[in-house]
Amino acid sequence: IMVLMLATNVAPPAVAGLPRSLRDAGVPRTSLDALAAAAALDFSGRTNPRPATAADYRRLYDESYD
Repeated sequence: IMVLMLATNVAPPAVAGLPRSLRDAGVPRTSLDALAAAAALDFSGRTNPRPATAADYRRLYDESYD
């Protein structure tokens, strides 16, 4: 994929045919608070080297939305 990316100057999501944002993936903006709250409670977050709160996840989702 890296060679294709360099040859075409296209970002990985576009190469793979994946959505480039949460909006493109069909995630409604109104669900971001609930998704952030669920992410903060998810057991996998305990293995992150840096703790994350629901507000941290919400900020990530906001930045990934458009």
